[in-house]
Amino acid sequence: MSRFRILVISFVTFSFMGGLVTPASAQIEVEDELVMERPIPALNTIWIEEMTWIEIRDALAEGKRTAIVPTGG
Repeated sequence: MSRFRILVISFVTFSFMGGLVTPASAQIEVEDELVMERPIPALNTIWIEEMTWIEIRDALAEGKRTAIVPTGG
């Protein structure tokens, strides 16, 4: 019984650790997306739901620090 338990724990641990490793190609893709140009003009808004993630990135880079994040409450 203890061998089975060790095997299961080892399998779960190594499976989880494999998900933490980011392949180099995925890392390069993320870095490319972080510096890509905005394909469409940005909206001048503070409503975060109206913005794409690229517009949010650029707004933060321009120094904007206010955003409205609506929550249904």
